[in-house]
Amino acid sequence: MTGSSKGANRFGDFLGNLRRVEFSNLRLFFGLKMGIFMMALLTIGLVFNHQLIFATLGTLFIAGSAMLVLEKQRSQRSKINILIVISIINASTFTIGSVVATTGFLVVPLSALVLFLICYAEVFPDSIVFIACLTFSVGVGQSGGDSIVIGERFLLVIIGGIWGILGSIIIPTPHSISKPKAEYIPVQQPRPKVTYREWLKPLLSNLSLRSESFRFALTLAATGAIGLLIAVDLGLQKQYWVLITICIVFLRANISTIFSFISMRIIGTIAGAAIASVITTYVNIPGLLLSFVFPFATMHLAASKVNYILATFLLTTFMLVLLNVLSPGQTLLPQTRILDTVIGAALALAGLFVLWSVSHWKT
Repeated sequence: MTGSSKGANRFGDFLGNLRRVEFSNLRLFFGLKMGIFMMALLTIGLVFNHQLIFATLGTLFIAGSAMLVLEKQRSQRSKINILIVISIINASTFTIGSVVATTGFLVVPLSALVLFLICYAEVFPDSIVFIACLTFSVGVGQSGGDSIVIGERFLLVIIGGIWGILGSIIIPTPHSISKPKAEYIPVQQPRPKVTYREWLKPLLSNLSLRSESFRFALTLAATGAIGLLIAVDLGLQKQYWVLITICIVFLRANISTIFSFISMRIIGTIAGAAIASVITTYVNIPGLLLSFVFPFATMHLAASKVNYILATFLLTTFMLVLLNVLSPGQTLLPQTRILDTVIGAALALAGLFVLWSVSHWKT
């Protein structure tokens, strides 16, 4: 009887996580503003130079991370500095991924190595590690091009990031306007000098199987390599989507809510792929398809924290329609997106289960 009641409670928690909607996290003004800024670059790129899509990516990367920064109790100067750092990290990891994509059969082991190096040291905050893994994974999907072309992509992502930063701060959000000003001036303590040995301490101390950080990074890297290898072997059209799904599940899911998180991602992906399939099947003109991109992008940025199913649905629809704007006629992309997501989620679940099991071994 006790076992059945526990099972019922877990199932209730599972359903509760699926149905949870937090309207207080809805940011319509922010989504509209960043959607306009992103669409401006995208439209210019479609008219004059398709390479500007990489600048659009830079704006999208910043738009996805700006909300976390802008809503913290920080000064305007601090906000700008953090967003600039994030923009540089975005462009750097994206470029590294693009370089790795040109290495042929070495792409799998090199991708695993880079993911490991990004994750294991715990030198950066979790949000920056998450962003770096995602932008690297997207870069892995941008194969082709020599060093000059890859350098141009780096500059375009930087430009897009700066454009996104401008969009994030040029008009204060309602949240930041209502923030009360401090009535005192804190005394700034002098910063202690940090030696190279102290700076390297996290890198060296984590380099052991006894370190949870090391085991986590190693498991993520190994799972990512397996996922990418499977995607390459199956000849999937967008192989890096498997890698992205693995990174998202590893870096955003909690072990206690892992099934809910994965279920929400798969449900949202299937729903978004279905809508995108209908739109791209009956609308073949790039200009008309572009009119669908803006509302889905805006709604995704505004509702990214309201409900994960909704956020995944909007992002999936937005990305699949956008890819058909850039290269019309990709009718199989929705099915590929679903397959990649399921493969990545299943591998991530297995990897996290192994990691959880190992962490409970007695050493």
